Amino acid sequence: MYKASVDERGLRAVVTRNNNSAKILDAHSGKVLHSLEGHPNAVINGTFLAGSKRVLTWEGWLEGGPCASYGTRIWDTETGDAIAIIDGLPSAISDVRWSAKRGLLLTRDEHGIVRLWRLPQTTQETIDLVKEMVPRCLSIQERRHFSLPPEPPSWCRSMRLNAIKKSLANDRVTRTT
Repeated sequence: MYKASVDERGLRAVVTRNNNSAKILDAHSGKVLHSLEGHPNAVINGTFLAGSKRVLTWEGWLEGGPCASYGTRIWDTETGDAIAIIDGLPSAISDVRWSAKRGLLLTRDEHGIVRLWRLPQTTQETIDLVKEMVPRCLSIQERRHFSLPPEPPSWCRSMRLNAIKKSLANDRVTRTT
């Protein structure tokens, strides 16, 4: 065991291990509820995110020396599934703060560099965030490449239709001036 943290109600604990994993335990019986696996480096700490059913684990380096990159994971405490992965950080995370109300995660690394991450709280927020980040829909070839059905989702079809309408409206404005 490396470090342990207990949730705000004292019912569960997260225990980090230096073998790239962590465990969520029943705080009273010690029974393992979920094994959290998937970190490429040593998991040095974990904490429950107040006001949510999530736990955050993060990587660092131990006696073996530094790694090429570091990351953090957010896990669903009821299923044990990773629901957010932040990888490729240049230095080990030394501290985190969480704002459940705003869905913001603040990380500070070993060099004092602070990063702010916006994390969606619901499936709809995730979809909206991805739509902001991805300015276009995937082509049929891209959909095949990623083993997706060839027919795009309805939001993508409506986005294309709106783009066509906007293009036609701009075309009309250009012709009349």
